[in-house]
Parts: sequence; C-alpha cells; structure tokens
Amino acid sequence: MSPANLESCHNYETIKNTVAHEIAHVYTRRLNPQISLWLDEGLAGYLSKQTPTKDFSKYFSFPTISQTHIKNNMSFAISGGYQFSYTYVDYLIRVCGLDKTIKFVKTGNYENTFGKTEQEIYKDWKASFAV
Repeated sequence: MSPANLESCHNYETIKNTVAHEIAHVYTRRLNPQISLWLDEGLAGYLSKQTPTKDFSKYFSFPTISQTHIKNNMSFAISGGYQFSYTYVDYLIRVCGLDKTIKFVKTGNYENTFGKTEQEIYKDWKASFAV
C-alpha cells in the first residue's frame, strides 16, 4: 500500500489510517510486549479511527470469550476480530475510562484495573453490544 500507487479500494484517508494503525501497534507493544492480539488490534483500530461499519455484526457471530484469546491473525480476521475488538476497546474506554484502559494495556490485569474479572467485563461488554 503506497500513496504513490493507490489501488481502487484505497485512498489517502485509508492509507493515513493504516499508518496510524501500525504506529499504534508500536506504542502498545512498548507498553506491554505480551499484549494479546485482541487488545492490540482493538486498540490500534480504535486509535486510528478505523470504526467498523454499523452492520458488521450481521456477517459474524459474536465472539466467545475463548475467541478473544485467538493468537492466529488469519483466524482473528475471518472471525470479525478487527471489528469486535474495536468495540471491546471502545466499551472499555467509555465505561471504565481512558486511564484505566491504558493501565490495563500495561498490566493485562482485569481485577486490579477494573475491579472485575475478565468474564464479568466480557459479559458486560456483550450486554452493552446488544443495546
């Protein structure tokens, strides 16, 4: 992908957002080299404003909690991981705040950061998604 050779599906904005997405990966991995694929991609999508389309959930099943632990990029992509992980990060920031979300990115510890287990956060996120 290059601004000098725009493909029909890309333009200046999509390329700019992709660069921001990749830079976000660098920063999140500096905060936590062990960051999960789910959180890393969700945060990169969120920070680069790669908002999923409103109807994306028609094409994918809502992920199980075990699917949020996928480590394979291809499985992540074909399961709607990019879109759902974006909504997960958006949920964390809206409900818990940016400071706590950044703390969570650094530590990966749900209970110390949010006062809830991973399962409780997952359940609350899923319930909010249906609204």
